[in-house]
Amino acid sequence: MEVSLDYVSAGVNRVVNALSWGEHGGVAYAAHHMVALYDVEAAKVLATLCGHTGMVNCVLWVPRDATPELAPHQHLLLSGSADATIRAWLVSYARAAGEPAVSWLCLGELRGHGGPVTSLCIHRLPTSGQADSGQPRLLLVSTAGDADVVVWECGPSVATSDVTSGTGDGAKTSTSGDADVEAETASGGRGGVTEAAGSSEGGAKLGSADGPTADAAKLYGDSCWWLAQRIHVGTRMQTTAAMTHLPLDPDWTVLAMGGTDRCVGLFVRPPGPGASFAPACSLEGHENWVRGVAWCHVAPAGPGAPPQLLLASVSQDRYGRIWVLQPESAAAPAAAAGGLSAGADALVAAIQRYAPKPHVDTASHRYVATPEALLIGHEDWVHSLAWAPPPPAPACAEGGGGGEAGDPGRAGVHTRASAALLTASMDRTMVVWRYEASSGLWMNEASLGDAGASCLGYYGGVWGPRGGAILAHGFTGALHLWRQPPGSSRWAPSHALGGHWGEVVDVAWALDGGCVLSVGGDQTARVHTGIIVAAAPSEHAEAAAGAGDGGGQRLHWCEIARSQVHGHDFACAAPVPTGPGSDYVYVAGSEEKVLRVMEAPQAFLDTLLALRGGEATAAGRALAAEGRRGHGFGAAVAALGLSNKALYEGEASAAAEAGANAGGGGGGLGGDYTDGPDFVPNAAPQVIREPPLEEHLAQNTLWPETQKLYGHGNDVFCAAASPDGRFVASACKAQTAATAAVWVWCARTWRPLGQLKAHTLTVTQLEWSASGRFLAAGSRDRTFSIFRVVDPVARSGPGSGAGGGGNDPVFELVCRTKAAHGRIIWSVSWSLDEQLLATASRDETVKVWSTGCGGGGGDASSAAAEPATPQLALTLPQFPCAATAVAFAPRSSPSSSAGGGGGTGGGGGSGGGYLLAVGLESGAVQLWRLAEVVAGEGALLQAACVWEAGPAWRHVAPVRRLRWRGTPGSAGLGGGDWGAAEGPLQLASGSEDHTVRVLTFRAAAEEVRS
Repeated sequence: MEVSLDYVSAGVNRVVNALSWGEHGGVAYAAHHMVALYDVEAAKVLATLCGHTGMVNCVLWVPRDATPELAPHQHLLLSGSADATIRAWLVSYARAAGEPAVSWLCLGELRGHGGPVTSLCIHRLPTSGQADSGQPRLLLVSTAGDADVVVWECGPSVATSDVTSGTGDGAKTSTSGDADVEAETASGGRGGVTEAAGSSEGGAKLGSADGPTADAAKLYGDSCWWLAQRIHVGTRMQTTAAMTHLPLDPDWTVLAMGGTDRCVGLFVRPPGPGASFAPACSLEGHENWVRGVAWCHVAPAGPGAPPQLLLASVSQDRYGRIWVLQPESAAAPAAAAGGLSAGADALVAAIQRYAPKPHVDTASHRYVATPEALLIGHEDWVHSLAWAPPPPAPACAEGGGGGEAGDPGRAGVHTRASAALLTASMDRTMVVWRYEASSGLWMNEASLGDAGASCLGYYGGVWGPRGGAILAHGFTGALHLWRQPPGSSRWAPSHALGGHWGEVVDVAWALDGGCVLSVGGDQTARVHTGIIVAAAPSEHAEAAAGAGDGGGQRLHWCEIARSQVHGHDFACAAPVPTGPGSDYVYVAGSEEKVLRVMEAPQAFLDTLLALRGGEATAAGRALAAEGRRGHGFGAAVAALGLSNKALYEGEASAAAEAGANAGGGGGGLGGDYTDGPDFVPNAAPQVIREPPLEEHLAQNTLWPETQKLYGHGNDVFCAAASPDGRFVASACKAQTAATAAVWVWCARTWRPLGQLKAHTLTVTQLEWSASGRFLAAGSRDRTFSIFRVVDPVARSGPGSGAGGGGNDPVFELVCRTKAAHGRIIWSVSWSLDEQLLATASRDETVKVWSTGCGGGGGDASSAAAEPATPQLALTLPQFPCAATAVAFAPRSSPSSSAGGGGGTGGGGGSGGGYLLAVGLESGAVQLWRLAEVVAGEGALLQAACVWEAGPAWRHVAPVRRLRWRGTPGSAGLGGGDWGAAEGPLQLASGSEDHTVRVLTFRAAAEEVRS
């Protein structure tokens, strides 16, 4: 069985340093407890790096000139987390078409902090020319939510002591004012490379046998890092840091730190083994927390001019500041200390003597820090800043010349004209600042942003490798991309992926059968699907992905609608199957006592048709043939309103005109509103024919709400719609039998048909059988129940509806299996033939029950037949943690034995086995094959695990829901279920790690032949 990961949707963590764009073009961002590797050109998450046990707060690609020893396709990535650890990752991109797009290995884990790590900065030290001189190659400085800033060194492997405790002699070096500095004598690593690896093919690909990987582990592995120094800051927590070398003293390192003390502190480190940072001076001026600092080297303005070092800082006081650090002339210190020259102003001399400028001293130079600019333009907290990448050094070799490649003095530097600073703020804008030579001022060159009602500002923005693109992340967890065409001054927005920034609580295949509906704790409902786009070249996209080399098109998964932006955390969603000519419908429940019925607007239907390829593709023609009509053209939430109201053609046109007048424009330059900067543009639903931007998704793709279903006494917890589209069952949180009743609603009239009482605590999941005749419910009371539909329609004629007064169906309790599990039952799932029911529980087991319900065709006689009491047919082997989700595949499994390893497996032939997907609390997803074997006079059910998600594909938090594409009713009524025929199977999963994933399972050639 061949398995591919088609789609990962993961929102960016809402922290400042969660995004990094490397020189090689790869993007890494923090997503829950993972680090996501993102391909900008393909707009696709290639893999997720798992290992942290807390929220990842910061990521940093190490510059190429700081790691010249690595192979060209290898890159070093650092991440810091709320688990108080720092991890070093080796990321390798594909060199040939047959290799996975990306593979990774955790080289080491650094433990030295007592609180969440908040920022990282790294600096390459000059090399002495001796490979094993004992000098460190890299300096790493980490800030955290504790009382220390920690300095790490990376050098030749020393495996003599343990760095985890971060203890040492604690020899005081210098205490001047704000911070206590301690030099740590502890050295050595934690002994051995952390065993965590993966690739974009789902299995471990890097190991000790790989020569380049082994070399990288020797250079940057666990034993190469040691804790060199603690800078004690006490209650003045530092949130950001940056390092660089001094212009005339490249062996000296200067460190800038900012934090809650509203100052920018400068520290200096001399060259040589055992050296440590000492306080130099403090730059004051900010009136709130400092959130970002960054250095920029500026080349001399003329032949005799000194080089300059610019330091930029941003703060929650809404301002940015730029200081210039430049060498002081040799005569100035002597004049200040030795007396007045003829004609000098006595007052100026006195100020210089008793209130000297902030400065940094080395053995041969003094660098004076003077304020150069106050950046005024933002209206809210400024969270981050970034200097544009410098131009490449002229006539500089690529880096094959030994230690000289790592010399910081050889890196490219800016001129005053080329230096550009990007600042990101919570006022929903990012500003590009550039020095204007004619006025000597730093001016606002461009302002970027989103004008959407749901955009609440940006946490961070970074430059592309060559400065022609900007990538940012904001409050909604989405990535925002702007590109500047060559020769143009205008920045144009481009498509980038986003995702939930809260737990994903439910997913379902819906609409035309190819869309995934997901709802989450971030109070949004999202529609994801694969669309046809032009193939774009990308150095990190899989070379063999898509539909061949010459097609010029590829399938691209993305979010195409955000149907609800709620005021409550979602709990469940249930798509209601509808027939051709009618609308797409789903029912959603959240932390309220109401179920809301949502219908697709016409703008969504036309957009889906366009993105499916229209009449040019089979999928587009099939969708057009259904002739569906939407409820209104779009939807909007009125001022002070709580519900999505339908917009019709005239209203939508007026809203579109208002939105056009609101100044977003095609480039999304954010500002220039006719009604003032605080005016929020109206929602403007429209048909789009390309992947939508975040601003469009946030407010222009809402679905109208058509019904509210009242009746539950507590917050709704789960819901399910029958495959024939007639019924919707729902349940709420409960601690008594009265509130634990399952409500059944008529999906045609939306009135309640009855309350099904069987449980005493919350019903956790509801699942209809394939024929719609049976409803299974699992509960917190450790039992599951099965209800049967006794339908008077069979007796009174096919014309009678389910909501027709005396012809209402009756729901009978078939069974209630007590003590089915020892703990909470989290999930239930029917097999396609209704013979089996699987239950997953917190007691770390998955049980399969023989129901005796199968074999009926849905007629009156089979409906009246009394099913047998469920019997335990199989218990899967004990799992290491709770089982939280199960789902039977929508067709039988091949009967031959599973083959192969490394994340693949399968079967062959036709023999009536079953495929069962299992999701665990740890985030693991497994695929089990169940088959009957003859034993004596009867048959026994046996199970074998044929596949498990590898480290790069697995979730890292509990799997909340698993859904197979093609289950009955998921493609509408009479829609030709995708999974019913031979071909690949697709599995969607949603997890508390904020991700939605889509996996495709394809049978191997030998399995098909058998």
